[in-house]
Amino acid sequence: MMPVSPHLNIELCLGSSCYCRGNGGIRAGLPDLIARRGWHESVSIKGCLCRESCAKGPMVFLNGVANVVHNISELEKLIEIELRRTPCPMQEEG
Repeated sequence: MMPVSPHLNIELCLGSSCYCRGNGGIRAGLPDLIARRGWHESVSIKGCLCRESCAKGPMVFLNGVANVVHNISELEKLIEIELRRTPCPMQEEG
């Protein structure tokens, strides 16, 4: 068996408050960040609706865990940490 790259599910809150507080810019910059870092196989991205954390936002959920992230640089650091922390599943060879 061979290790598979760890996988991180990233959800950006696209509710109006989070979007205006920074997730609009994060959403725009995230594809370039993933390409630059070579994370295509390691992350998936999707938007989500408001999860009632408007006063704390902008909210980004990494594998379902809420994080307040103000810019793409903060998100990049969190992704690095999570990818190191997430165990690599095993895959059958051949």
